[in-house]
Amino acid sequence: DASPSRDRPMVHPNDGSAAVERLADEVIHSLEATLGHSAVAPQSARDAAKQALREHVGIGDEELQAVAGDETMTPWQRTASRIFRFWDDPESSKAALVASCVVLALILISTVTFILSSVSYYEGNTALLVIEWICVIVFSVEYLSKLVTASKKWAFFCAPLNLIDMVAILPFWLEQIMGGALGGTAFLRVVRLVRVFRVLKLGGKFEKLQVVTAAVVESSDMLGMLAFLLLLTMIIFSSLIYYAEYRLAPNPDPEFHSIPASFWWCIVTLMTVGYGDAVPRNYVGQIIASMTMIASIIIMALPISVIGANFTQQWVVFK
Repeated sequence: DASPSRDRPMVHPNDGSAAVERLADEVIHSLEATLGHSAVAPQSARDAAKQALREHVGIGDEELQAVAGDETMTPWQRTASRIFRFWDDPESSKAALVASCVVLALILISTVTFILSSVSYYEGNTALLVIEWICVIVFSVEYLSKLVTASKKWAFFCAPLNLIDMVAILPFWLEQIMGGALGGTAFLRVVRLVRVFRVLKLGGKFEKLQVVTAAVVESSDMLGMLAFLLLLTMIIFSSLIYYAEYRLAPNPDPEFHSIPASFWWCIVTLMTVGYGDAVPRNYVGQIIASMTMIASIIIMALPISVIGANFTQQWVVFK
């Protein structure tokens, strides 16, 4: 069977043409290995690869034309494909590699300027403002170029990494357009705060960071189970410590004056942080605190081991 394996991960059209090309090569090599090199003409191999990609991977016709070198592409399609690959695939050319390195450097510089802007000494610094403008203009050109040249614009717009790119530039332009009208309102402060998510653009530049994201997504069901177990345990032990330290204690401790007020102590203990701002005073409360610590080890150990195993699996696939 020359078609790709059923359990091969889906390749999105806008994930970069390099992955598509590699998949097409695998299909062609599979055909040659199955039928013999002399039995497969180049055009028939390309057609088979295109059909397999179309049916099993979900690649559109425009992407297939780029992979197969179809000369029926219009001048705009060829130009759009080159522009998109320039920004999306650093391996497509030396210029694309340089552009990727420049964008990566600007992400780091923009993050540093955002941090320095919170220091009173650098407030209103002209140099930081100029750097901010340069970074945002480059990010905007990158995002709009990819959006305009993407063959499936809605799919591109909804992709998580592209949403991060949009969030990275949108607050700056909102502040420039509406800053005068908003003045010093809370909304403007929130808009400025959202700029911190610009650092998430690093996830789209470092493939190793995407391994972590893939491992977390793969472990979503286990993370949900962990959150449920923590919630259940927090309610139980917060109730116990409330009665032990406040309701039934000879000298009620105001730190545990209600079950919701005890949530803070319980979650800090379950996470093995132990700030020490709220401490059980009597023997019964200390016994409950000891039980909470032991329960936290049991609850955290099993789900975290599964998450670690998923990360190891994703890392092996990446390598």
